[in-house]
Amino acid sequence: LVEPSKVIFNFGPGDVAKRTFSKANSETITSESSGEFAAEVAAHLGIQGSHLAFEGAADSSLKAVSRSQYKQFRLDKMITAEVLHVSQKHFDLWPKLTPQTKKFLLEKTPQQIHTNFGDFYASEGTLGGVFQQTVTMQMRDSDNK
Repeated sequence: LVEPSKVIFNFGPGDVAKRTFSKANSETITSESSGEFAAEVAAHLGIQGSHLAFEGAADSSLKAVSRSQYKQFRLDKMITAEVLHVSQKHFDLWPKLTPQTKKFLLEKTPQQIHTNFGDFYASEGTLGGVFQQTVTMQMRDSDNK
């Protein structure tokens, strides 16, 4: 089970909203190059602009399973499932901070706070899973069909 590594809030039983549901989605992405695959994944995730990180990962993945430099085809099927959504019910969270957290935030430097807590804290989360199946095919100069 997942537990928080640092408890920063004193939430009681009624302070967190939980919604159970069943939501599944399946998407198939086909591509003939790492760049095309990266653009499709970025579009699927709703990311605008640069998709170079996805292209690098796709290129490494494709090179790991492929020896052919002639022509390649890649099919990715991704199935996502969401089963639980949790969120905080309070807008003003200062009163809910633990005494230890309040002391830390008031006494430490911004750098120390960042090092200890990171870039952000999540105000909500969705729990579920992802299954990805990748099939690659290659055609060589000697292939005639």
